[in-house]
Amino acid sequence: MTSSATYTFDAIWPQIIAAAYRKIGALAEDETPTAGMFADATLSANCMLKEWAASGIHIWTTQEAVLFLQQGQYRYLLGTGTSPTPPSYCCDAFSYSLSQISSGAISGATSITLQSVVGFVNGQNIGVVLDNGFTQWTTINGAPSGNVVTLTAALTDGASVNNFVFTFPQSATIQSPLRVPAARRIAWQGLIETPMMRLSRQAYMDYPNKVNPGTPGQYFYAPELINGVPQGQFYTYLNPQNSQSGVRFTYMRPLQDITTNPVQTGDFPIEWVNCCIWNLAVEMAPEFDIPPQRWAMVKAVAAEKLELVQGWDREPEAIEFGYDYDQTAR
Repeated sequence: MTSSATYTFDAIWPQIIAAAYRKIGALAEDETPTAGMFADATLSANCMLKEWAASGIHIWTTQEAVLFLQQGQYRYLLGTGTSPTPPSYCCDAFSYSLSQISSGAISGATSITLQSVVGFVNGQNIGVVLDNGFTQWTTINGAPSGNVVTLTAALTDGASVNNFVFTFPQSATIQSPLRVPAARRIAWQGLIETPMMRLSRQAYMDYPNKVNPGTPGQYFYAPELINGVPQGQFYTYLNPQNSQSGVRFTYMRPLQDITTNPVQTGDFPIEWVNCCIWNLAVEMAPEFDIPPQRWAMVKAVAAEKLELVQGWDREPEAIEFGYDYDQTAR
């Protein structure tokens, strides 16, 4: 006998929904949910997953992003909703490209010459650090010709040799984070990263002068809903005195929605499928007249499955203990 030698098993949502209904006796073997049953289960599954997102870190949704700091701007709105004012530019940490000016450009120029155009693609966002310290953002207008990149909007100030230039695709813009547990200031010269201190809302708001210019070393993040759209607010302290650095941060992204796509899989590892089946059964059970004994059994198994995968949903980390030699400590 031999094993399958495959590792591709997954379950699509219609299978998960049908299995959940069978757990509570709402469907018999080989039966499929009606359109109404499928819609009800999809709503319940979405509500369940969004609630799970609030239960703590899911390691597969913990990702890295880069925020391009702007001179004199200490508040940044993060997310794919309506454009904030002033604008914020942030993307997946592995999707941006960095270059430098190789031939100085004057104010009003509609093209720039770079040291390298690797990663600079037509239609992408492009940010040019100007001589006045600000980063001007526009888009790339056409494919680069040699090392020359054409801009959609003309420069509003000069850009000297070695000024930094950034680019990333629109598709790399991140969703509004649920949490930002860690951040590092990244100096564009040398790409050196320095840990930043996370602040509570109260600690940040208690600072007397948030517009003080300097090198950001602390941050505060607040997930918010602005005009019905999730838009997280990221604050730095001090207020960036130039555009020579950015912030690379670790964030928790939201779980993806479930739609009526018949071949859609869940936004979670395969290890969570059985847990989803049993817990979706618990969500749907009150809408059906199931025997109390079966209801109690389904709840117990669902709780056991959720506890199991939540215990696995942790990064392996060392725990260090120390000894306090201060004999005067109380």
